[in-house]
Amino acid sequence: MRQHKRNLVAGGICCAILITSISMIEAGGFIRIRPSGDVYRWDDSVPVPYNPDQGMLGMLSNTDAVNMVNDNLLYRRAVSLS
Repeated sequence: MRQHKRNLVAGGICCAILITSISMIEAGGFIRIRPSGDVYRWDDSVPVPYNPDQGMLGMLSNTDAVNMVNDNLLYRRAVSLS
């Protein structure tokens, strides 16, 4: 009985430590920071280059995959954001 109680206490402590350490993890931070401490930013005055990969996408051929992306990009342009 004492051993069982000790195992429960040890397990509770391990869970508490795990939960506390997980809550300290931050997601969505900056990918790159310059040595000066500034964040790298994309120059939005220049269009983003569109250069699709030349390989396959799962069972889709390269042509089918590129056409699927192009169709989705056209759909996104047609959708009103207001």
